[in-house]
Amino acid sequence: MNSKELLIELNKFKNSNYNVVLIDGPWGSGKTYLINKYINENKDKISIYYVSMLGKKNVDDINTSLYSEVNKNSKSNITGLIPSAINALSNITKDKDLDFVLKLNNKEANCIVILDDLERYASSDYDEFLAYISNLVLRGSKIICVSNLLELGSGERYNFNLYKEKIFDRVYKAELFNKDVINEKFSNLSKYLDNEIDKLFNNNFRIVEKSYNFSNEVISHLLESKVNLSDFDYKAIIFYSTILLNVYFDNKKLRLEDFKIRPETNTINYNKSVFSLEDDAWSSIFIYEYSLNTNYIYKYENDYIFISKLLKAYLFSKYDELINYYNHKFITIDNLESINVITLNNLIDISSLINDENYNFILNCLFNKLDKSDLISKFLFINSKSLNDISKKLFNELIYKINEHKEADFINSIDKLYEEKEYDNLFALINNNIDLLTNNVDNQIKDWIIDNNFLLEFTNLDYVNKYRTYIINLFGIYCNSSLKDEALEYLKKQKNNSDLRDLLIKKLSYIKEEISD
Repeated sequence: MNSKELLIELNKFKNSNYNVVLIDGPWGSGKTYLINKYINENKDKISIYYVSMLGKKNVDDINTSLYSEVNKNSKSNITGLIPSAINALSNITKDKDLDFVLKLNNKEANCIVILDDLERYASSDYDEFLAYISNLVLRGSKIICVSNLLELGSGERYNFNLYKEKIFDRVYKAELFNKDVINEKFSNLSKYLDNEIDKLFNNNFRIVEKSYNFSNEVISHLLESKVNLSDFDYKAIIFYSTILLNVYFDNKKLRLEDFKIRPETNTINYNKSVFSLEDDAWSSIFIYEYSLNTNYIYKYENDYIFISKLLKAYLFSKYDELINYYNHKFITIDNLESINVITLNNLIDISSLINDENYNFILNCLFNKLDKSDLISKFLFINSKSLNDISKKLFNELIYKINEHKEADFINSIDKLYEEKEYDNLFALINNNIDLLTNNVDNQIKDWIIDNNFLLEFTNLDYVNKYRTYIINLFGIYCNSSLKDEALEYLKKQKNNSDLRDLLIKKLSYIKEEISD
């Protein structure tokens, strides 16, 4: 049952035929958040009293907390235990008649009592608990119990199941964690969330709450200090804050051996130099490692420095260094050439610099710093709506220029390896660069193979069996090009009946038939 459906049921509860209901769901799923929402929506309609069962050893402990909650506005101080023989609701309710207890005539409750964290109740005396609940119901109260039954041990769960039917009129299975709940919590910041950030919440609403509260606090401090934040910056702050909280609260129980990418020595030395406590330094390094091993789309340049500033803001509420980081991180036309690493957030700043006068300078500068077009493609996908026409033109031209250059290098490398008879490296090069086999490259490979009569040399190599896998894979590439007809006809004309020849004919024929079908 999702949050909307369950809230509807709870809003009908005081007038329903149910006296005691149970909401069951895992920790962090948003049960407490839902209960708080229910209280806020209904507190002016009926008296609601909330008690956590955490640390409660018996019904006297429960009764004392409930008595304190009922009388929290009174001037009297409660210093001792209030035994269950003294009904905590005696001052606000009167005994109901038998019709109420038997759920006849749909009579309305006098108040609602919420008992949260039922799985943390440190007693298995459910006879006593049943008697106590029944006494509250006799006083006209209705009871909402909230629990994570999965956390009960096998023995506790067995005892609980024996009494479940006697205690509860209805059990609701809570499946509350979804995109709507996240968006509702993040409210004004929800537009900056995406699937990658949602994954970091790990279906834990407590991390959602902590991430929103801290991200909102960071953003508020930056805006108060007149820091200009782009959409990318909002997303990056939420992204890094969520990672920080996952690590700091050990949400995913990650271990060092889970990480495939490790930080460089300069990162470790930097963090040790800026934190007085070694534990804090290693926390910062661990957050950086987590980021490295995540789908890392909101990467800041020198991000390990940013993470250390963010952690200081979290641990010590010191925002000066973080504000200073933002005030000095923006790229200008003068410092563009000195930037070592181009990241997505760099491209935000760079896009604002593009005009007719410096168009070629920026294009060439980025071309010299980037060897792949993936980053630019991702940037355009994320920010296409906010870019002006000249920026879109430059980034699209940059993608074409990078790909064209890489394709040219690819073909030149094939020529060189062929001339040097480095066939093993040649096959490896082709197989490792299949992503470059665009129509343009495909046609160049076709011309190169025909010009060099490579198919003829292919079958006459002395060490053909040694590189059998590479050859088969290479023919797999031919199958997806316009060479498949020439290759097939050539192989069929060969007089030698090697098993490799037969295998390649079979492979090409199969692919050709599949394509024609």
